Order: sequence, then structure tokens, then C-alpha cells
Amino acid sequence: MAKFKAVGYDLFRKSEKKVFTYAVIYRNDFMVAKGDSDCVGAAFHISLKKAEADFKTLNNRSFLTSLEIVKVEVSA
Repeated sequence: MAKFKAVGYDLFRKSEKKVFTYAVIYRNDFMVAKGDSDCVGAAFHISLKKAEADFKTLNNRSFLTSLEIVKVEVSA
């Protein structure tokens, strides 16, 4: 099982089969409004094309804001 890390963030995901290369970093605005300071998450993807599509989709949700797309590295 491999553990993947979004570069520049302490956000991780494990996978046995998929090899993730990009992550969409997003902010949960609903949690920000409730006063939570830790409301950044990541959606991991196997290609840049899929990450770009998800970036657009996340912005269509009223409570999420896409921040950036970052590369993913294998973490020990």
C-alpha cells in the first residue's frame, strides 16, 4: 500500500491500486463560517485532466472553494 502526500500540505491518502499524481486543494467555507480553522482538504487524482475537471466541479458547490492543483508525492 502506498501513501501519497499533497506537496506543500499535510494532506495524505493511501491506495493499494491507484497511483495519484495530482491533488485538488479546497476549502470548506461552511466550516469556516462555523469558526473551524482547519477546513482545507484534498481530492487526489490519477491525472491532471481529472484534477482540472474536479477543480471546476468543486467550485460549483456552494460550500466548497477550490484553491489550487498541486503535485502529489509518495510519502514514506
